Amino acid sequence: YIALEDNLMRIFGGEAVARWMRAFGMKEDDAIEERMVSRQIEKAQRKVEQHNFDIRKNLLEFDDTANDQRKVIYEQRNELLDASEVAESIHDIRADVFAELVNRHVPPDSVDEQWDIAGLDRALATDYAIELDLPNWIETQSDVNHERILRHVLEVAERQ
Repeated sequence: YIALEDNLMRIFGGEAVARWMRAFGMKEDDAIEERMVSRQIEKAQRKVEQHNFDIRKNLLEFDDTANDQRKVIYEQRNELLDASEVAESIHDIRADVFAELVNRHVPPDSVDEQWDIAGLDRALATDYAIELDLPNWIETQSDVNHERILRHVLEVAERQ
């Protein structure tokens, strides 16, 4: 049995059922056996169950993502702990990070019209406090390509 004051009924039309009961002269503690009302309750329960299922599903997806990230961090941590030369591992990680950043703004095998030098310059300054003024550096260089830009970024990053 379910009361009209129950959250399920309150949210999904309990007031309408209460008006219907008053209109037919039913008392507050009378059992409702009307099929229409029973179907309304079942429908409301299905909606609540679906909503709760969606919440659990989203939580599990979030948990899976967090777990994947945790695995990566612990894998990197263990590699650092097992490494005989920690500085070399950190150097390799830093090189990978900057290579990914350069690749994002200056894709390998691309032409200079496709480059986002201003975006790369901004990302380096904002995220890594590396001021390069890449547009001016490129103007002073000849035969600039992806590799030269990456090498320049890595050289400056190493000095900081």
